[in-house]
Amino acid sequence: MGTASEPASALQRTAAAETASAQQQRTAETASATAAQHASTPQRPKMSLADATRLAEAGDACAMRDVGCALLRRGAAGDNAGGVALLERCVASTADAAVLSGAYYGLAYAYDHARLDGVARDAARASACLAESAACGNAQALDLVATRRRLRRRARCIDGLLAACFVVMFFAAWTLRDLLDVVQFKSLYETEVPGSDARTVETFRWRRGVFDGARRGRLLERGQWLLDATAARDLDANASNPLSDGFSGTRGVVVHFTRDALGDGAAFGHAAYAWRRDGFLDELLDDRCNAFVFNILVIPPGRAAAADGAGGVGSHVDQTLIQSTTIREQTAFHVSVGYMRVPDGLAGGELVLDGRAHHPAEGDVLTFRGDLAHKVRPFCGGGAASCDRDADPAKARVSFVLEQYRLPPEKLARSPSFVVAPSKREQSAIPVVASLRPFGPALVELYLALRRRWLSPRHAPPR
Repeated sequence: MGTASEPASALQRTAAAETASAQQQRTAETASATAAQHASTPQRPKMSLADATRLAEAGDACAMRDVGCALLRRGAAGDNAGGVALLERCVASTADAAVLSGAYYGLAYAYDHARLDGVARDAARASACLAESAACGNAQALDLVATRRRLRRRARCIDGLLAACFVVMFFAAWTLRDLLDVVQFKSLYETEVPGSDARTVETFRWRRGVFDGARRGRLLERGQWLLDATAARDLDANASNPLSDGFSGTRGVVVHFTRDALGDGAAFGHAAYAWRRDGFLDELLDDRCNAFVFNILVIPPGRAAAADGAGGVGSHVDQTLIQSTTIREQTAFHVSVGYMRVPDGLAGGELVLDGRAHHPAEGDVLTFRGDLAHKVRPFCGGGAASCDRDADPAKARVSFVLEQYRLPPEKLARSPSFVVAPSKREQSAIPVVASLRPFGPALVELYLALRRRWLSPRHAPPR
């Protein structure tokens, strides 16, 4: 029995020795790996704070970093100031990046926390130290910098959103105010201001011989120049007349203005437009009105025998003035039509007003209430019963039309001071922009001033 057990014991001792050898080999490998991992980082034996402090005072950069950070963590009386002083000495030294990254990170922490006794908060210095720590490769600093950038972007987005909401609410408040004004002063807008009350404005009135032949000749010459500069020659083109579809087949140019434009050097004071003020407007302007639309209307002959609606101008009410979209459209106070050219032997061409036909006569002016629907019958020259449309300017019926409006102050502030031949896009955009109170009207006027500066020289007739 004893002899058999001895070999077994020997085998066990051999297995145990092999196991111990394997464990020693693994331990050695682990130690080598750990040493390689920390080879780039200065390592020193663990020592007491007092020993480390003596090394720091001797100028050891690694000790200055370790002691400075330890003092900040401890936070006893005087520790914070002492720790910052050591870290500042450390970053001023020629230590390697591994040491400097920790020192800079400690300084960033110290300067960013106002609660540390003995250390004044310095946001600029803290940010600079954090950036230096990140540049040295400190992982905590890199994460913190990325987090702060992300938070700043988020804050800017939120600020932009809040600002946009504020602007929208601001303009919405002005728009709501305008809509409330419409409800509150509905009767004022519908009766007193447009002049729809027959006691305020006569249904119609003729003024005979207002413009003699010489004045009509000058006005027609200048008017033709402006038409050629602004309106399409093709009577079938959309731009031939900027007014409603009822004016298709005619030519025209429209000017929107307020009373202030009469003395404006860039408006009616300009050579391109002064002739209308001096030659026509001064005769017809009503002192009760403050906004106006001037229109040169050229209607060519053309009338089919079986279709009285061919040619002429369709039935309409004058609401041409560019007005704010938030206030109801307003009719003119009254309208004046000055007949500059009436073809000889005119057959037709009457202005039908309130069921009554008015025959045009050269040099005369017909004034009527602005809320009345009216139309112009098609006509032929030479007394013919029917004729084809003729684009010859000498055969056209030419009238100068002046729509005069009485606008309340709120509406007047959003009416363009002076604009010549606005395009359909401009007529749609100007009211929308003008409704954006309080800056909308100023933006419109700035645009119109630039527009006049560019277009006025083109509209000036030869001297």
